[in-house]
Amino acid sequence: MLSMAHLSGLKGPRQPVGGQHECEILGPGLEGAESAANWKRCKKNPGHKQFFSVQDFRDNQRTRFHTDKECEEMLARIDLTVKLRVNWTSLNRPDDDGFSALRGADHKQFFSVQDFRDNHLTRFHTDKEREEMLARIDLTVKLRVNWTSLNRPDDDGFSALRGAELCRTGTGFIRYIGDPVSNKPCPCSECDGKTKRKFWSLNVRTVHHVVFDKEEANKTKIDLFYDDESSTSDGRMKTLTALEHGWATPNKDFCDLFCVTHDETVGERLESARKCLKLGEQNVLGLFPLGKKNPDTVMIVSHPHGQPKTVTIGERRESEERANIEYDTPTCPGSSGAPVFLFDKDMKNFPHLPWYSPAHSGSYTMTTPEGTVQLNFGYLW
Repeated sequence: MLSMAHLSGLKGPRQPVGGQHECEILGPGLEGAESAANWKRCKKNPGHKQFFSVQDFRDNQRTRFHTDKECEEMLARIDLTVKLRVNWTSLNRPDDDGFSALRGADHKQFFSVQDFRDNHLTRFHTDKEREEMLARIDLTVKLRVNWTSLNRPDDDGFSALRGAELCRTGTGFIRYIGDPVSNKPCPCSECDGKTKRKFWSLNVRTVHHVVFDKEEANKTKIDLFYDDESSTSDGRMKTLTALEHGWATPNKDFCDLFCVTHDETVGERLESARKCLKLGEQNVLGLFPLGKKNPDTVMIVSHPHGQPKTVTIGERRESEERANIEYDTPTCPGSSGAPVFLFDKDMKNFPHLPWYSPAHSGSYTMTTPEGTVQLNFGYLW
């Protein structure tokens, strides 16, 4: 589901000033459950009291017609009305189209965490490599930013939302977890920097356009282990609040968030995951390639549309820019800030690759002899 930040810009053709489309946009989760949830929290028509079910209309509204013939004609119109489910957004939509941000998205290539565990881990050669990939998944988090800073400049993509408490979602990656501390005051708001209480410090890497400054960081929730729909109800998902904003590099679209947890189970699970990657996030893995033409596989773990965590797989594309990496791995709104994992057997194509993963920054379309393609990119740290 798109946040209001996205919906405000999705306008259809030939609409009056201030108009917007009324398509429902669903994420890769359970369609029925998400649709029902959207129905309940609808703000345009709360309660939908003026929306009659077909049965209600047949039973209670047909008397509004003068004759049986008119009623039959209306029921025929109802029968001829259908629901459309569009599972692809064309690459041919122009840049100013209301759905241009979704070009190339069909969600069929977005594997749930469970699906990836069951059907795709076999692409790795050894148990050690499979453990490392699961660690990468565990360290990927969802971000919910509930404020847009007044400090964003006029040419910023979210400048129109300055001062608004509208939620936008993104993705981040826990790149550092400190040893537990018990002999110093905890910096969280609950402890107010005065109470000595055991805590773990976390550093979450994301992109600067998702969290601009400390104002936004302080209004950002970090959801850990949001792996499926039931994660929220059974207590597996844990939520932290960002405390600080640092290491911001706007020209490369990077920033770090700092937070803490008192939960020993969470701290130990994250410590275990980071230890799996002690040689680096990008250490060489024997991943079976997708194709023969380009053996460099690119894998992304993210929260598209703010939905539960998914894994997508694609290939690296040639780029003249040394500052970034380009790939055709599927992404969607909500994937900004996601870790981009590069698999090159001998690293010959990435001699300048840093220890840390690039973060997914955005996408663009280009025309090739084979047709229009959509490419995604992330900056090298």
